[in-house]
Amino acid sequence: MTEPTAGGPNSQQQNVVISIIAYTKMVLHAIRNPTSQVHGILVGVFREGPTLTITDVVPLFHSAPTKPILDIALRLAETSINVSKSSLSGVSRVVGLYTANERLGDDEQPGQASLRIMGNISKRFGASPETTLPVHAEPIIILIQNMGLASMIGEGESSQNVIKMFGRDNCKHWIRSIKEEYFTVSNEEGNNIDLLKCIEIVRAACAQDEAKLPMFDFENHMDYGADSVRKTDWLNNAAVVEFIRRHD
Repeated sequence: MTEPTAGGPNSQQQNVVISIIAYTKMVLHAIRNPTSQVHGILVGVFREGPTLTITDVVPLFHSAPTKPILDIALRLAETSINVSKSSLSGVSRVVGLYTANERLGDDEQPGQASLRIMGNISKRFGASPETTLPVHAEPIIILIQNMGLASMIGEGESSQNVIKMFGRDNCKHWIRSIKEEYFTVSNEEGNNIDLLKCIEIVRAACAQDEAKLPMFDFENHMDYGADSVRKTDWLNNAAVVEFIRRHD
């Protein structure tokens, strides 16, 4: 498979469509771990247009993982995606990473741990010869901004988009900011929805008690041990999906 484009100033920027399910899960994962960095993978489909549609996410960690644990988590997630994930426009795959930095206000760039994880994802992305991808196809990093998270749990209304997107620059580092004009939110049917409506649903999810609306990642799954399959749902977090469907 051809290496993904560097996404530098001379290449065509792909549009990014994020489902409300993916947006909510990312923010809720960060909200549930307010004093930790969080990391998870983006699941989606590359289409002509050029467009990357992020249909879902899989939460992985609320700390910096070791490489062996990261490899196990990625393999399990990839297997689940290959078996069960599909979308309106094709078979889904890992298309990048989402992350939130540990320190309040540290919102300008992805942290070093997330860049290391992204390097691992990028290597796996380029080693999948069975799938033909559009020439524009490039995984991305989504950074959840801590200052934006504060607005999600604060008083009054908020219209603040809490994510920043990064593509690969000409030096093959994922620090090239992607402008908001290339970003939209969609519902489960793939239709664009207003960002304000999305944020309203996300804030409602964040306001729920954790016992009533749990959010699990792979690290939680490991903590529960042998009984984890019955106690955690880190691959799907179906309770969050059902909450979104009731409020959408």
